[in-house]
Amino acid sequence: MQHSYSFDLVLGHLRLLQQGSDLTSDARWAADESPEACATLSTRARETVERLKKAFPDLQPLPVEAEEVPDLLGRVQDPEVSIRRLHRFVRLVGTWECGSVLIGTYDNSIEVSLAVDAERLNSGNLNESLARLLTCLESATHFNFLDQEGRRTLEPVSAAALLLERHHKGRLALQRATRRSRRLQALAAPSAILMTIVVATLAFLIVRGAVEHGSLVLRTDWARDAVFVTTALTPPASGFSLSPGYTLEGHILETGERARLAVSRDVYIRAAPGARHTVLRTNDPATPWVLRATFNPGEAVLRVGDGGVAWFALVALLPVALWGVLVFYPWVRVRGEGRALMKEQMSRNLLSITKLTLLLGVVALIKRLA
Repeated sequence: MQHSYSFDLVLGHLRLLQQGSDLTSDARWAADESPEACATLSTRARETVERLKKAFPDLQPLPVEAEEVPDLLGRVQDPEVSIRRLHRFVRLVGTWECGSVLIGTYDNSIEVSLAVDAERLNSGNLNESLARLLTCLESATHFNFLDQEGRRTLEPVSAAALLLERHHKGRLALQRATRRSRRLQALAAPSAILMTIVVATLAFLIVRGAVEHGSLVLRTDWARDAVFVTTALTPPASGFSLSPGYTLEGHILETGERARLAVSRDVYIRAAPGARHTVLRTNDPATPWVLRATFNPGEAVLRVGDGGVAWFALVALLPVALWGVLVFYPWVRVRGEGRALMKEQMSRNLLSITKLTLLLGVVALIKRLA
């Protein structure tokens, strides 16, 4: 999120306002047709920069990007004039007591962009700090603060009060956003712990359900065997597995219950209508009977699913994978300035998951009552 608030202001001569200029074009530049005028302007610009560096010791020149040049130089046709103006223009970046400062120097004006750290917006002496800054700028540049809306120049104290008044709503909005950001960051650790607990519980419930259903672990009752009588051989089907699946159609001799029996390729080849096989009942409704010779009675058999994939196991891995992407990886890998943003996002993820869960709960409740 944004952790500072920006002010833009202009220093210049009152005559610029009297001319009706908005200071966005050639009004920022003085006429420099003669060599003497150009030399005077260059000397003045150099002295202004030197005074600014003395007032703000950490100011450093900032290069001008190529795409910015047309807007900086104004509507000038002569290439030599453009070059002379470009040499006189200097952009400086540094800090002041409440944040950062960006200064652009022109012949007739100085454009300043101030950033106030969010922590200093609540400071009671922000007005005083801003007034001191404007005083230093006026002393270093020999220009005055220009109030373009009121078409006037103002003293530093009045100018500071005017800027803060005009940006009151924006500062309040940033203060609210900053408080919200801090709350979200403070909730990051509880959010990560809560999401971990939820994911672990969800994965456990899915696996437990799969075990009880028999879709992940197939259990047999060794004491209850039966005889399966083959009536037909179902054509092999590959499904999602790497090899075809073989199934026999038939019925249970003792009860007459119709059943299907999954067998190996060898058993399938030797099978024929009327062939009998000893089978065991399982806990899986999808595969209620298995060959007795296939399983060890003291072991539970891990399955890969009828189609070659343990679907319930994959479903259980999905929340774990999401936890790794949304919680574990960001918490371990993100460092530096991005960590605060990561903490905010983690809390927002928890809020989004909570809202989605509530929505699904409402839908389920409506369907149940309908």
